[in-house]
Parts: sequence; C-alpha cells; structure tokens
Amino acid sequence: MIGRDRQRAGALLFVLMLLVLGSAYWLSGQMARRSHHLYRYQDSRLALQAAHEALLSYAAQYHRSYGPGHYGVLPCPDLRPAGEEGNQDVPCAPRHVNVIGRLPWQTLGIPPLRDGAGECLWYAVSGSFKGGSSRPALLNGDSPGMFRIHNTQGEVVHGAEPATRPAAVIFAPGPGLPGQQRTGRRLSLCGGNYQPGNYLEGSGDWSFGRRADTVDAIIAGSSPLARNNNDLIMPVFPRELFAAVWRGGDIEQDLYARQAADNLTRRISECLVAWQQWPVPIKEEDQGILEQLAYTILLRQAPYIALLKQLLPTPTRPQGRLPWPAPVSLSGYRQDRHYRDDPAMAGRIGRLPLYPEASHRQLYQDCPEDCRPPVRPLGEFCTRHWQEQGLDAPDIEKLQTLWRNWKDHLFYAVGAPFAPSAEVGGTGRCGAMRPCPRLATPGGAISDWAAIVIFAHRRLPAGTLRSAPPVDPDEKGSLQHYLEGIGGSAAVDRPLALTERSSGYNDIFYCINDHDGDGGIPAHAAGYCPGQEP
Repeated sequence: MIGRDRQRAGALLFVLMLLVLGSAYWLSGQMARRSHHLYRYQDSRLALQAAHEALLSYAAQYHRSYGPGHYGVLPCPDLRPAGEEGNQDVPCAPRHVNVIGRLPWQTLGIPPLRDGAGECLWYAVSGSFKGGSSRPALLNGDSPGMFRIHNTQGEVVHGAEPATRPAAVIFAPGPGLPGQQRTGRRLSLCGGNYQPGNYLEGSGDWSFGRRADTVDAIIAGSSPLARNNNDLIMPVFPRELFAAVWRGGDIEQDLYARQAADNLTRRISECLVAWQQWPVPIKEEDQGILEQLAYTILLRQAPYIALLKQLLPTPTRPQGRLPWPAPVSLSGYRQDRHYRDDPAMAGRIGRLPLYPEASHRQLYQDCPEDCRPPVRPLGEFCTRHWQEQGLDAPDIEKLQTLWRNWKDHLFYAVGAPFAPSAEVGGTGRCGAMRPCPRLATPGGAISDWAAIVIFAHRRLPAGTLRSAPPVDPDEKGSLQHYLEGIGGSAAVDRPLALTERSSGYNDIFYCINDHDGDGGIPAHAAGYCPGQEP
C-alpha cells in the first residue's frame, strides 16, 4: 500500500510539473506574442509620426515649391498604379471632395514608410485642403477639415466641432484581416494594390461618395490585435498645419508685415487710394472708335480729333471718393462675387468690397447710361494699378492668390466725407456731422482717417468660431468673431472707434489719409497705422 501511494504521489507530482511547465510555456508564448505586437505597434506609431511631420513640412513649404501665395496646402494621395509609385496624382477627385489613397512619400520627400506589419501607409485628405488643380476656392487658417473620427462604440473622438475636424488622416493598416485581398500588381516597393477596402476597415465607403462639401466619418481601430478593425490612425489638424505655416514667417511678410513693401494689406490700401483718385477716362471702346476714325478719315489731324472728343459721351465722376464696404454677413464666402458693396454699410465697418457696383452707380449718377463705363471689379482695377506701379507678373499673381484665399479676413471702414454719397464740393474733412474711422494710439491720441483697411488675424480667443456654409452654420457673419478692437457700434452718427494692438488684440490696420498727414502718412496716401507694434 505504501509503495502504491508513493507511485500515485509521484504521478501527481509529475502531472503537476507538466501543468506548471506547460502553463509557463504558454504564458511565455503569450508574452512573446504580445511583446511582438507591442513592437509592431511602436513601429506603426513611429511611421505615423514621421508621416505627420512630413505633411506639416509640406504645408509650410508649399508656397515656395508649388504656388506662391498658397499656404497650408496638402498633397493629393498616390491613387493609381499607372504612374510612378509614391507620387501624388493630380487632380484628385473634384474640388471640395475628400479623397483617400496611399501616402505620396516621394512627393513628401521621404522614404516609403511602413507600419509594424510591413505595410506602407495610407492617407486621406479633405477637399478643403488638397492641392494641385483640385485646390479649394478659399484656403486659410480658418478652413475646417472634413473628417469626423469615431471609436468602435460610435462616439466622436475628433471633429465634434468644425474647428476640431482633421484636415487629413494617416493610416497604418496592420496585418490583413479575413476577406482582404492584398495581392495584385506588385509595386516596386510597397506591393499590393490600390483598393483601400483591402487594407482599411474604418469606413463603409472609401470613395466617400464623391460628394463635395461632405464631412465623412472614419472609425478608428480599437487595437492592433482587433479582429474587425486593426487600423491605427493619426489625424492632422488645421491648427497644426497653420502653426507650422506661421512659424515659417513668410506668410506674415506676404499678408501684412510693416517692413514688407509688397504685403497684401498695404498693396490693397494703396490701390484704394488710386481708386479714389481715378482719373475720368473716355470709355475704352469709344477711345478705340476715336483712334480708328483719326487714322482712316481724319488723317491724324489734331483739331478734328479734339472736336470728336467733345462730341463723344464722356463719363464724369467726382474724385476723392472711396467705395462703400460690403456686408459682414454674406450669402457665400468663397467666391469673389458675393463681396459686393452696400450703401447700407455707410458709416459702418464691413468686408472689403470686391465688386463696388453700388458705389459705381452712385458716382456716375449724373452720367447718362450710354456714357457710364462698365463696373470694374476691385481686383481687376488693382491689377492694372500694380502694373502701372512696376510690379512684375509673378508678384501680381501672388497678391491675387493671397487675396482669393484670405479675402474673408479683409475688413474696411470709410469716412462719411469720402463715401460715394458725400456731397460734391464738400470739405473732405471729418467732423461731428461727418464721422470717420478713428484710431486710439497708446499715448491716448485720437486720429481720424479717410478709411482704414484691416487684416483680421488668427482667432482670439482660440475658441472663437468662424465656420460657414455650405457645411456648417454661419459664424463668419459676426464681426466680433474677427476683430477685437471694436468700441461701441459703428453707426453713421457715431465714429467707429478702433483701439491699438495689445496682448488681447492681434488685428493689423492700414490707414488711408486724405487730409492732415497724421502719423507720418502723407495726404492722399496709405500706410501702416500709427500706434501698432511692428
């Protein structure tokens, strides 16, 4: 009996040892497997971070390499196997439509980045930020991304508000899951095919429906070990893109810097001075008729040409007038045609009028319809003025590009004595009954100006909204969401009060002077308003 008991005890001990050793082996295997997946996860995160930094650098440098005046632009994805691997394919879908493909590593100037499973990265870009001929109609620091990221429980992780929506999303696809076919044309480096559904699980329709101005949902994977969605993603936010852009310093020089002669706000202000002093011309078509007659009939005889000039209808308009502002709230903010002046804005601050049609009609009210010249968009007039000032074609093109992308940041106030409706033969001076935009300098001095052009800088506080249709509610229609230095209302009988820049104020003023030469700005000239830090 004793021997049999010993045998049983030995057998139990042997079985126990086997269980312990088996458990230890299994646990070590699980730990090794998890350690392996941890290394894979770390490799994927490093690849995503490298791609993120490359995209920020691309957006910050785009204006130097691809298009002067364009800031914050992201590349199109690598979409087709027909071209050279790793290059962006442009155009990528219609304008304002989101698109997904492989990360264009060659365009970004980096090697092909791989995740922990050895797969090359994928990339989705918002229609509001993509480049090439698919560039949006308006792109600046207030442009929203067009993706909303959810977790696997359906909760919104990023993009609950327009300002927090990603401009782009980078994907590490991880190992293939059941049903995904990653074979096909073997590319020289990344391999596989260009079907996002064979790599990514976080969307029901990776074509995004090809609908313009649509916020598309992306579902982030819960874990690299998940069996239904193992995608790791990294969003790229608009605020990150433009933080990189502002760090570069070029955009400040291009938009408003005092020391930059060709900055946009200065050049527009000077153009308005030229508009104010615009000479009274004979209509271009009448001038052409006159020249033809002089050549073919009158044999260039000066007395007859002078007589013809008297017979031809000649437009008349009072000089020393500036256009009315456009309203702050517009039916659309992308297209220039919506920025039309409005007589109801007399004595108020509004947006810079790109189409001064009402001002044009008022100024030519005494001229018969047949002698009234056509309305010239302000951009067209400024282009001609800049040509006369000696700017070359690339500089003018850059100014026009900046203007198109930042037009919603340009505001303008005009004094009553200089508005189109001012009485002819008036004194052209500001006064109690003739209010003008006013500027309060740090020393407490108050100065009146014929007009002030304002560049509205980044949002203060950061949470201020500037969203707009057709995607979001209109938050651009509120002046307080742009300018911090507004004191009181800007009614006709109350001068517009503007304060100097401070830590809680970041807007830039350019003053147009038509009388006293205040602040070192000569009469009939425009310049950086006094009292602002450079």
